[in-house]
Amino acid sequence: MDRVEAYEPIILVGAGNLATRLGLRLAEKNIQVLQVYNRTPERASALASRIGAQPVADIRGIDPAGRLFILAVADQAVPELAAALTPLNAPERLFVHTSGSLPSTILAPAFSRYGVFYPLQTFTKNRTPDFDEIPVCVHAAAEADLRVLEALGQRVSRKIYRINDEERAAAHIAAVFANNFTNHLYGIAERLLAENGLPFDLIRPLILETALKVQSESPAPMQTGPARRNDRETIRRHLEALGRHPEWASLYRLITESIQHEDNRLH
Repeated sequence: MDRVEAYEPIILVGAGNLATRLGLRLAEKNIQVLQVYNRTPERASALASRIGAQPVADIRGIDPAGRLFILAVADQAVPELAAALTPLNAPERLFVHTSGSLPSTILAPAFSRYGVFYPLQTFTKNRTPDFDEIPVCVHAAAEADLRVLEALGQRVSRKIYRINDEERAAAHIAAVFANNFTNHLYGIAERLLAENGLPFDLIRPLILETALKVQSESPAPMQTGPARRNDRETIRRHLEALGRHPEWASLYRLITESIQHEDNRLH
């Protein structure tokens, strides 16, 4: 078997939700994070102190001993940050971002070795996800670097996927539909209930059952509701009740039409 290049020590660039959860997981698995870089000293220190790393708020203070640089920052920050890190480009260093939507090649102008290490999960400050179950999508320009990222991924998760830039972009769009859009709809449901003096707890079991069903079944055959039944009278009453919220009514119509279009496609 070909030898896998070392990925330690790691320089973790960023201190947001993803950087924090990833940093904590790396520390939990005794993977050496040498430094945490964030231009806000307090944020760098807060994360570094939790994972036994050195905080850095000036790029000039980044330790050249780093072998793997993980850019766990917002998508819009990646190009500028990569340009700022260009002086650290060297044959022994691998640079990756953690974005689902950005191509790996966005790092190509700055670095000779580059790739992607993308944990496909939603990360928030007050929740600790089970990292063993988080799909980690890896990609690199070179096969040797891909093996490096796979080796790291296998230490933090049980689910590693080799996914190229195009495939990862599709997965990210799917994740937006499955997570971001549904969470927005939960928010609308919560407001609608509150306006009628009802608690969100009323539909939490429904949300859970819906999520549980798709763990073992394909979603489309599991679809229920007035749109699926083409119950026009119920749909009309719902739209009438949503008259005070035209934007919600528009969304209701759009999703109803989408459900019916999909149902027609399947049947």
